[in-house]
Amino acid sequence: MPELAAEDPDTWTVGELAEITEMVRSIADVCELDTVTEVLDAAPAFALLRQGTLPFVGREGARLWTQMLETIAERWDDVIDALDDLVETPAVDAHALAAAEKEVEVVEEADEPQGAAADDDVDDAEERDDDGPAGFWEEIGIDPIRITTRDGDYLTLRCYLDDAPVFLGSGGRIDVFRSERALARWVAEEGAEDHDLVAASTWPEIVERAGVGELEVVVDDVNAYTLTGLSDDLAEGPLAVDPQQLDLARELLLDVGDWAGDTEAKEALAESQPLGWLVSFVTRPDPTRLAPSPPFGREATRFRGLVDDMTKRFREH
Repeated sequence: MPELAAEDPDTWTVGELAEITEMVRSIADVCELDTVTEVLDAAPAFALLRQGTLPFVGREGARLWTQMLETIAERWDDVIDALDDLVETPAVDAHALAAAEKEVEVVEEADEPQGAAADDDVDDAEERDDDGPAGFWEEIGIDPIRITTRDGDYLTLRCYLDDAPVFLGSGGRIDVFRSERALARWVAEEGAEDHDLVAASTWPEIVERAGVGELEVVVDDVNAYTLTGLSDDLAEGPLAVDPQQLDLARELLLDVGDWAGDTEAKEALAESQPLGWLVSFVTRPDPTRLAPSPPFGREATRFRGLVDDMTKRFREH
């Protein structure tokens, strides 16, 4: 979080401003700081910060943002002064302070070997974590991924070879599983060969672990793709959509298309297309861009079609 002083408010992000103003307003409410409340009520944009960047898009959004920055530049010192008046620094006896500092030095010197041992314990714990399931997948460069659709959760594997996505599957069909155990068992029994992931140099390590029953499939949060509800949210408009969820869905659709040699998702999600423009507006907001115009029914239908086409590629085991 940036300092409360407002030497350069243009460098503050919407999230940082929202955090600062919420904290300051809470203090003002509790301590009855009328001056602070007056400043925060002087620009409507302060109340819109919790909604993220969307209220500040377009000409009207830019005007609201500029008005808020001008208020900060002109009156933020009043906020700082009001907060400073709340702070009291008690007098400290110089002799007592010196004695306390001496005691701290003695304790630190006595604890130094123990501290070093504690550092070694932390290092050992980190090494154990690296040897664990998550560390294994990160080391070999192949990721378990979870895809959540209206039919439930599916698990599969994906890696990038020369920056190109490669999925567990072949012929444009993705091998998917309903559980981590089912995926590991399949690799051990019949999935060692005959799919595109065998091109990865580290694939034999996965097969080896699976063969001795030691393959633990762990999905990192960044590889969890939730597709449910997105088309309905898109139909309602940008404010109804979770940007992170949509951005992950976009990534998955493009990866599958690239791997399968299908350009449909890439074409539909291009910014020159209605769906691509809407998705780009949600995932990469810019106050200077023109906001998409409702209704968004056709864009939602197009997105739903892309998801349905992708799930038709699933080869469930």
